[in-house]
This record gives sequence, structure tokens and C-alpha cells, in this order.
Amino acid sequence: MTKAIKHIYGIFFICAIFLLSCGTVEAGDKDYIKNIEEIDAEIDIDHQQFPAAAYLCVTLKNNGDRKVSNLAFKIEYYDENDYPIRKAVIKNALNRSLLPGETQKYRIRLKGDIVNIANEQYPYERSNEVEKFDTNIIDIKLAKK
Repeated sequence: MTKAIKHIYGIFFICAIFLLSCGTVEAGDKDYIKNIEEIDAEIDIDHQQFPAAAYLCVTLKNNGDRKVSNLAFKIEYYDENDYPIRKAVIKNALNRSLLPGETQKYRIRLKGDIVNIANEQYPYERSNEVEKFDTNIIDIKLAKK
């Protein structure tokens, strides 16, 4: 009976170590966000397409020592009185990796959804009201070495 209890404690201890080590890897990725510098960001609307398409044109610089494979952005749109119009999250935004010490420009298409407007990444139905926007990097995926 006591050997079984010792084995249960051993298995519990090993599982606890494994779970704690998984959490530290994710925390390290979250801390790396401070190494990504957003140099410039603007919204470009292409009226030549039907329907019109909005693009987030952003310049990013990797000030860290690891390769970034992907990012997620949170964008908040405001009207002329600084009232919020919409918040959107763009996951897996990068189409190519950002190497350490490198500066790259990205052009990310912002999705629209005619059926469910809440899923839009840009307020197309109120695009004439958008005066400014803010972007924040909320998640990062680092490449494996």
C-alpha cells in the first residue's frame, strides 16, 4: 500500500514539473513582444477592388535575438471625437518571418464580413467615419531554432 502511494506522489510530482515548465515557455514568448517595435502603421483602402479592400500597412523591427514566425494584432478604430467605432483582432498576420535585427514592411488585408459585421477586421460600413486607429501586438509566435 505504501509503495503505491509513493508512486502516485512521484507521478504527481513529474506532472506538476511538466505543467510548470510549459507555462514558462509561453510566458517567455509573451515577454518577447517588447522586442518588436512598430515603426509605422497606416490603413490603405483599395477602391479599385469590388468590394473595396482595406489593408494594414505596418513596418516592424525585431530588436531581439530570436526569429518571429507570426504575430497577432489588436486594432481599435476611432471617429473624429475619439469615440471607439470597432475593435478587431488579426491573428497570424505575418506572411513571412521577421528575423532578429531586421526591419520589414507588411501589407495585411483586413477581412470584411457582409453577413456578420461583428467579424469584420475593418469597419467597412463606417469607413468614412474612421479618423484614427491604434494597433497593439497582443500575441507572438517565435520560430523554433
